[in-house]
Amino acid sequence: KGEELTDLSVNEVVEVGSTHTITNPYANKYVNVTCAVNGNRVEAVDGQWTVNVSQATSVIVTITEDLPFKTSTSFATANWQYLQMNSNNWKYMQTKEADNKTASVNVNSLGDRALWAFVGDALNGFKIWNKGAGEGYVLTVEAVTDQTEAYMKENGTQVWTIEKGNGGFIIRQGTQECLNDHSGGSVMKIWNNSGAPTSQGSAFRTISGGVTNLADLCFPGVFTLQAERSPLLYDASANVADAKFGEYALLFYA
Repeated sequence: KGEELTDLSVNEVVEVGSTHTITNPYANKYVNVTCAVNGNRVEAVDGQWTVNVSQATSVIVTITEDLPFKTSTSFATANWQYLQMNSNNWKYMQTKEADNKTASVNVNSLGDRALWAFVGDALNGFKIWNKGAGEGYVLTVEAVTDQTEAYMKENGTQVWTIEKGNGGFIIRQGTQECLNDHSGGSVMKIWNNSGAPTSQGSAFRTISGGVTNLADLCFPGVFTLQAERSPLLYDASANVADAKFGEYALLFYA
């Protein structure tokens, strides 16, 4: 977060004395884009910057990541996070207990099976690891046709696009092929539909591996778990901690 992506550059030729418009091409990506003209920041209007070009006009566009989760570079030091999707209510994505490979969703987390890590960046996409599946396994679909099941593939190389969605982030292939528990059954599949990227049902969120188990510290009807910044309330019926993005200072109330 906040790390400059220095491998990006754009070169354009424009006429002196003209007015040039720069459009933010990453509106749906988890990046911050800023524009400075001759050292002075220019604010965007409707996602565009207007620059009056003179003989010596310096325009610097800076792109930095602003992800809703932590990224990883190695399995041994991975930032493991619980991954939830909005399947009518927030459920944990995890591998099935039977084979530890098929991706599924459940209202309760199953330890390492529900811990995920993201390897990549906001512009080039991410490989997705699962702690329970083990090192070398990557979340994969063999096709993007509707209802193709997702699983952890050994020596997998598949990269997923992660973008802003409706109530969270979406995980997709192609332009509209989103990861979802499409058509029920609690198995994660491809939902290939033009409405998939904007559906609330395609939304994901992450919870730090150290936060989710706080629900286990509560006795139903005895304690309520709250946070100073955003609600983090224990739901006894679902047995999950309903957390939101951000860092939390936790308080216990009898």
